[in-house]
Amino acid sequence: IFSTTRSTLVAKEPNSMLARMFAIENDNSMILPSPKDKSGAFLIDRSPEYFEPILGFLRHGQLIVDRNVNPQGVLEEAKFYGITSLIPELEAMIIEEIPDSTTAPLTRRDVINAIVKTSTTSELRFQGVNLAGADLSRLDLSYINFKYANLKGARLQ
Repeated sequence: IFSTTRSTLVAKEPNSMLARMFAIENDNSMILPSPKDKSGAFLIDRSPEYFEPILGFLRHGQLIVDRNVNPQGVLEEAKFYGITSLIPELEAMIIEEIPDSTTAPLTRRDVINAIVKTSTTSELRFQGVNLAGADLSRLDLSYINFKYANLKGARLQ
C-alpha cells in the first residue's frame, strides 16, 4: 500500500496514464481510475516493487533504484504508466548492467571450439558471456544457455 497525494501523481508527468487516472474529474483528459477497496484505496494490479522507484521519482525528481530491484521491471512500469521522462534514464541504467564491455567478446572460433569440446548430451552454458558482434550464423545453438549473455550485434541467422 502506497500513500501519496494527487499532486504528486499529476505534477511531473501531466500527460501520463497515471496522472490522467487521478486528474480532476471535470478535466477532459481524465480516465477512470481503478476500483477501490473497503478503505477507499485504489487497487492497481501491478508490482509494488517496481512502482516504488517511480513514485519516489514523482515525489522528488530523482530515480533511485535499490540494488535488489531489476531496472528492467521499473522500465516496464514506467512505460505502462506513461512516465516517459524516466525511460531514457532506465534504458541507460540497463545498458550499464551489460557485462563489462572492456572484456573482449568471444569470437566465432571460440564458440565453435566450445561446441566441439562439449558432449551432445549436455547443455553448454554461455551465461553472462560477452558475444557482442560475434558471427554465430549457421551454428546449432539449440542446446546453449545464453542467459545474461551480451549478444548485441551478434549474427544469429
